[in-house]
Amino acid sequence: THVFAQQFFLSFLVFATVILVGANMANPGKYHTATNVLVWGVCGVLLNWVSFAAICSMFMSDCTTQQACLRELCNLVESGLPVEQLHQFYFEYHSATRRNQGSYEGAFFAHMSFLTITMLANSVTLIVVGPGLREYGLLALAIVLLSAVLCLTPPLYAGFVNLEGERLQRAIAGRLELSPLLQAVQVCQPGVEIFGTYVTLGKLGLVAMTYMGLFLAGWFREAM
Repeated sequence: THVFAQQFFLSFLVFATVILVGANMANPGKYHTATNVLVWGVCGVLLNWVSFAAICSMFMSDCTTQQACLRELCNLVESGLPVEQLHQFYFEYHSATRRNQGSYEGAFFAHMSFLTITMLANSVTLIVVGPGLREYGLLALAIVLLSAVLCLTPPLYAGFVNLEGERLQRAIAGRLELSPLLQAVQVCQPGVEIFGTYVTLGKLGLVAMTYMGLFLAGWFREAM
């Protein structure tokens, strides 16, 4: 279940290296080619982006595990498992996931906050200053793009996990004898929260459109 998270981690590092090397080569400034490739490109990825990609991959791995657990719980509900066992299994799942999320909550909060601020700062700078940053414009756009990828991927995974949580609630609601469990599940909601917000794909769409608008505004300003 964790293979895709590992693949994302490696793929993102390759993608980031290509993007940053390309941006530095397009606007080399006063630096030698080797400096732009090895220092600002490769070393920039290793020193700056590896930790962010690792936290994102860890979150993706946790979401994949939660999604599998919720799918299994839903199958148990649909199979007619007794109420007592379902109640026990659900709250074991809920306690384990909350405990696991708490182990990296601080690092994840810092991850999302820093990347969001970085993306917004670079976008606003490009929009406001524009051609005055010609030498560093492509690099700023590259940072905005990489930050957006790492900011949007965790909510996307959380949204898919929460779809499974909604499916579980519908399955529980379909059995009248599970009414007490349904009430408990509505209080202790299954799924993933980010910054205290229950993530849905609709909310993610609004955030993604905002990010895309900022990126395109910066790109057009840079192209002027």
